[in-house]
Amino acid sequence: MRFPYFLRKAVFVAHAVRAVILATLMMQSALVRATETRFWARYAEVHGIYARFEAIPMQDRSQLIFQVRVALADGSTGVEKVVLKMKTRAGVRTIPISDGVLKFPLDSQLLVENPVITTSLATGMTMTLKPEILFVPPNRDRIATTEMTSWLAQANRGVRAQSGIWALFAPKAREIELVFADSGGRVVTETRAGSKTIQMHPSGRAVIRPDARAVQEAGVLIFSAPVIAARPVFPGSMLLRVDGDR
Repeated sequence: MRFPYFLRKAVFVAHAVRAVILATLMMQSALVRATETRFWARYAEVHGIYARFEAIPMQDRSQLIFQVRVALADGSTGVEKVVLKMKTRAGVRTIPISDGVLKFPLDSQLLVENPVITTSLATGMTMTLKPEILFVPPNRDRIATTEMTSWLAQANRGVRAQSGIWALFAPKAREIELVFADSGGRVVTETRAGSKTIQMHPSGRAVIRPDARAVQEAGVLIFSAPVIAARPVFPGSMLLRVDGDR
């Protein structure tokens, strides 16, 4: 029995569409497998970013917290979904990204082994790594301006250490940003002439310059709310790009 032409044509088109769909699914599957094993970096390369900070004597970084913030170079969101893995002698380990911060394991044995780190990033996409220095948040309601000056000195040494051969041109922080637990937080200076409230940003942040005359005269800053974060303010940032395309 011979089917009408239009039925034979419809069956042919259906088979063709099915073949295209299957081919597309196979290509997508292959791409997923490829991105899961794409080279990103060697362990020692990323470890070196942290090692420069760790090399600073402890007494010179006692008030500092070092971390590496990661972002997609094209500015899109979802960097936390990027999967970084390394195959070690002890098995496969995942390197987490939490709130945009790389949770990189510092391990002397891994440094000797120097495993390959793979990424789930699609070919052509890149991530930027931004070394970031924070201060240990003061868990008290007041702090001397001389102590804040000491914080800045440590932070600037830390940035010079990260700058390597470009240390001479490293940015220098002169201000400290304080982040309060709520937007009602205030910073008050007290001098012989009376108290003065430092202007706050609506988001609950204040930028303090310890060498400013009013702050120097006060000697002590009083916080009306807990400070949950404190960071040096640099006139720029250091961005490292790791794309794995090699």
